[in-house]
Amino acid sequence: MTRCQLPLGPTALTEGFSYTEAMYHLCRKVLEGVNNDSNSQPDYDQIIAHSIDVENLREQVRPELRLKDSCKTVQDRLQHYAIHLHTSFVVSVLCRPALRRGQHAGIDPNQKRILADKCKQNLTETVRMYLKMHSLSVIPTRSWAFTYHGLSSAVLLGILGETQKNPEVRELQGNLISALSATAARENTSTGLPKSDKDIELSGPLSRALVALKNIYDHGWVIERKTASIPEAQMMQDQDQTQFEQQDAAIAMASMQNGIMPP
Repeated sequence: MTRCQLPLGPTALTEGFSYTEAMYHLCRKVLEGVNNDSNSQPDYDQIIAHSIDVENLREQVRPELRLKDSCKTVQDRLQHYAIHLHTSFVVSVLCRPALRRGQHAGIDPNQKRILADKCKQNLTETVRMYLKMHSLSVIPTRSWAFTYHGLSSAVLLGILGETQKNPEVRELQGNLISALSATAARENTSTGLPKSDKDIELSGPLSRALVALKNIYDHGWVIERKTASIPEAQMMQDQDQTQFEQQDAAIAMASMQNGIMPP
């Protein structure tokens, strides 16, 4: 893989990276983690090493971006949240081999559980940071990349069953649905209502992802099913839950993430 010299300011190595410089380094680490010059799959040690490299970026930025309490301006705080959002999302992607069915070369069952937990923790942090950004400003949350990271992370958490198992995840998903639904409603009406400064633009794929998240939140499924009697519904859920987690997860996330989540 060809590497280019990363552009750095005169104080980057002494005072820390700016937000832009941190994103350059994150992009390079993503390319290194993907290892697109090889068809080999990373083992547990490689995934952990790449994850630590990504997480260490949070400590390599300027002092005013490292800790929330050190932020001096709203822009500092937005960039602090954005760094945590992007790094958390990348770590969740690095850990996703643990979500695949069956055995994985170089990852034993215990390591697979560790990586799966780490993946879910970072998916949750991605959604949390997205909502914190949305509480401060409309500009970041109108970014397709930010919205994509937050929304797709929330959907994958639902697919993994965290909506029912983790109260914090369910609360975050509910808050995300509320934040995104106002614009979706306005886009589907012809009343001519003006958009507020908190509205978020949703493209077709993001709009479909929001529908999937609502279905998971309300019904426990990516695609809403026809109403059945209570015993029948319980039987369907008991019989199909494993198949849902393994197959629908791949289908839903592949359509949203261009093949990042393997079948």
